[in-house]
Amino acid sequence: MFLALAATVYTAVFCIARAHAAAVNAGAVGLGAACDLTITVPVLYYLLLVRPGHSSWMALIAVTLTGARLAGFLLSAAEQTYLPPLRWIGVPLEIWVLVNVARGRRYGWATKLAAAEIAVFYYAFAWGARPQSVPGSRAFGLAQASGYGMFSILIVIAVIVEGVPVHMLLSKWSHTAAWILTGVGIYSLLWMVALYRSLALRPVLVGSENVVLQVGFLWRAEFRRDQIRGITHFSATDTDYLSLVVVNEPQWLIELTEPVAVIGPFGRRTTATRIAVAVDDSAGLATALG
Repeated sequence: MFLALAATVYTAVFCIARAHAAAVNAGAVGLGAACDLTITVPVLYYLLLVRPGHSSWMALIAVTLTGARLAGFLLSAAEQTYLPPLRWIGVPLEIWVLVNVARGRRYGWATKLAAAEIAVFYYAFAWGARPQSVPGSRAFGLAQASGYGMFSILIVIAVIVEGVPVHMLLSKWSHTAAWILTGVGIYSLLWMVALYRSLALRPVLVGSENVVLQVGFLWRAEFRRDQIRGITHFSATDTDYLSLVVVNEPQWLIELTEPVAVIGPFGRRTTATRIAVAVDDSAGLATALG
């Protein structure tokens, strides 16, 4: 939700700043656009992510500085008449990110984001890689049952089918906007290819002592077998669970004796005691888990 709203605000600023009418009141337009990027977007981030507990205040500061940094590039010199040199405000953020990555801070959000982006490129081009395995463990694929395989294919088709006509239509109005949108589409294709490949390379692993539930590079939870309280067929009436399934319905609901850590997209961490899963060999998973 935040990404969609933020993209809408940034797109509106990009388009309005380049409109012919903006030149008449360039200073006022620049001031309003800067407020949108440095106030409106951070407020949305606070309401949708920080307040519910999904993110931190440090990330909110980063979003604000990023808005100021990008405003310096999106707005013309005339539109920055009443504004400080915005493009330099975000420089401390970029230096801080580079330092964190260079120092290898394990829990820094910048490191997690960088690691997620590296994973995308790795899985998108690592066609010779072998599926992950652990001696004594049984692997279960989940591309079809989890729905993530079909989801990634549908997104790829949608981007290809709709991207070309949208680019041609938008290029009649702005070549820059058309190529920005096309660039986003190409990156989306790369992301979906990486997701599809990671589903095969990172299967669910069930060993004699440990269980690793993972959905490509999106989700991962590891726990001991003796932490399993019970396994039941998933029911639509079940509540208070973390689902590792999209589009399709889960097959099994694994209930644990204590909360376990679950690593989600972009390194986001949460805990769960009830996890809903689906694999291509449903009966085999039930047998392996006993």
